[in-house]
Amino acid sequence: MHIFKDEKETKRVIFNIDSGLALRLERARHRARKLSRKLNVDEAVDHALEAFLTEAEHRLDALAQKKNAAPAAQGPIIMGPAAAEEDSRGDTSAVVLRKSMVPEQRNRQR
Repeated sequence: MHIFKDEKETKRVIFNIDSGLALRLERARHRARKLSRKLNVDEAVDHALEAFLTEAEHRLDALAQKKNAAPAAQGPIIMGPAAAEEDSRGDTSAVVLRKSMVPEQRNRQR
């Protein structure tokens, strides 16, 4: 026989819920008291919050990975006349280099 009761640590949180649900909950609690019973609302809320948080954490992780994903390395853009136009315009070309968006390379440059 245990002398002391093992209780799980709990934290009080206040939620705003739909007024219809609040009314139904109060009615159910009142009916349960009349029958000398007590509703285990805490366990039901814990279960629902666990399911919600699992999904929320999964989606937040996916968003964070999407945001932190480095864009594909892009090579330089080389612009100039097409091979057929070279003789009419002369030999002109321009090269524009794009800086990489990879954070490691940016930090090395600083």
